[in-house]
Amino acid sequence: MRQCFPIIVQTLENVSHGVYYNSFVASFWNTILAVNSVLLVGASVFLVYSFGMMIIAFEWKRFVLALTIFVVLIGTEMVFNALCHD
Repeated sequence: MRQCFPIIVQTLENVSHGVYYNSFVASFWNTILAVNSVLLVGASVFLVYSFGMMIIAFEWKRFVLALTIFVVLIGTEMVFNALCHD
């Protein structure tokens, strides 16, 4: 079949290879995105806790740390989402 239709066979080989590669890369970024999402939920809980402790006990350093972690994880969530969805 390769001799009869070389362009079609070559195109199908390239397409199947590209689909395999893209699905592997997408699967990798989906896994990283899921892990980051779990960390983001934990950071959200920590942010709410630290906000309450800042109001009750004036622990502003813990709140700044929680806010920094939350902002960094939001940024990485956006970057990983862009990498996951071409």
